[in-house]
Amino acid sequence: MQKMMEEKLHQAKEEMETKAQKAQEISEKETVKIKELEELNIKLQEQIEVEKKKAGKVVENKVEKPKTPPPSNDAVLKTEISRLKKEIERIHKTWEKKFAILQQSLHALKDESYLRQTLQRQAANLHQAAVSYAVDSPAGIVPAKIPSANPKKPLPDIGKHVKGYGGSHGDKNVDKDCLSYTVSAPSGRGTTILSVDENQVMSDDNDQDFPVDVKLLPQPPIRNQSESEVLEDGRPTSVSHVVVLPSAQL
Repeated sequence: MQKMMEEKLHQAKEEMETKAQKAQEISEKETVKIKELEELNIKLQEQIEVEKKKAGKVVENKVEKPKTPPPSNDAVLKTEISRLKKEIERIHKTWEKKFAILQQSLHALKDESYLRQTLQRQAANLHQAAVSYAVDSPAGIVPAKIPSANPKKPLPDIGKHVKGYGGSHGDKNVDKDCLSYTVSAPSGRGTTILSVDENQVMSDDNDQDFPVDVKLLPQPPIRNQSESEVLEDGRPTSVSHVVVLPSAQL
C-alpha cells in the first residue's frame, strides 16, 4: 500500500513539474511577444514623428490658391432628364402600335370564329334539310279588301219610253232583236263580295230620266230562293246572272 501511495505521489509531482515547465515556457513566450510589440510601437511612433515633420514642411511650402466653386450639375441633369423623357415617349408609341396591332388581330379572330360558326351551322342545317309542301290558302276566313274603284264600268242607263219601228210610241209588244251575255260573280281567293248595287245594271227609280228613243229591257224573271242564296262565309255563289241588251238597229 505504501508503495502504491509513493508511486501516486511521484506521478503527481511529475505532473506538477511538467505543468510548471509548460507555464514557464508560455510565460517566456508571452514576455517575448510583449517585448516585440513594445519595439514595434516604438518604431511606429518614430515613423509618425518623421511623417509629421515631412507634412509640416509640405504645408509651409504650399502656396494658398483661391477656392473655385464646384461645377454645377444642373445642365447635366437637365440633359439626362430630356433624354429619359424622349425614351419614355418612344416606348409609349411602340406599345401603342403593338396594342393597336393586337386589337386588330383580335377583331379578325372574332370575325373568323363567327364565320366558322355560321358556316358550321349552315352545313348542319343543309345536312338535315327537309322540304314540306302546303296548300297556298289561308288557315281561316280572311276578309277581303273592298276595292276603291270598280275595274268594270257599269252600263249606261237605258230610257223608259221605246220608239216603235213605224214611228209609234208605247208599242211594247213589238218583237225585239236582243243580245244576251252572261256575267258571273268572281269566286276564289282575293275576290271581294259584290253588292246588289254593283251587280245592278239599271234601277227602277230613274224611269223618268230615260230618253225617248231608247228601248227598255224586259222585266227580269222571278228567281227561286235557292239560286239567290249566299254562302255563310260571305262569298257569293257562282250563279250566273243573265243581262239582256238590245242590239243595234239596222
